[in-house]
Amino acid sequence: MSRKNVAESFFLEFSHLDTDCFQIYLNKLSEQYPEQLNIIQLDNGSFHTTKALQVPPNIIFLFQPPHSPELNPIERLWQYIKNHDLLGDLRQFRTAAIAYKNGVK
Repeated sequence: MSRKNVAESFFLEFSHLDTDCFQIYLNKLSEQYPEQLNIIQLDNGSFHTTKALQVPPNIIFLFQPPHSPELNPIERLWQYIKNHDLLGDLRQFRTAAIAYKNGVK
């Protein structure tokens, strides 16, 4: 199978999100796919735009226009989580996030 026909994903799970965590994510993504140009779609969160980040050379940021949550896929997940009242239970949240990712609505 040609590699361009294979969908891949890469994620890390953190207890919170800040510049330090995002830097770790960038470094690990760069290491996982060293021979590829990795384009990451981002909102304009402060930890995405800080000058303290050291963006690896094989990563490019693609920023969304301000105030455009409809362009951010994670916003649909958050809406699903809120609609199903899953914010209080981490175990339920993980199960729901996985189900949502796999197309179960």
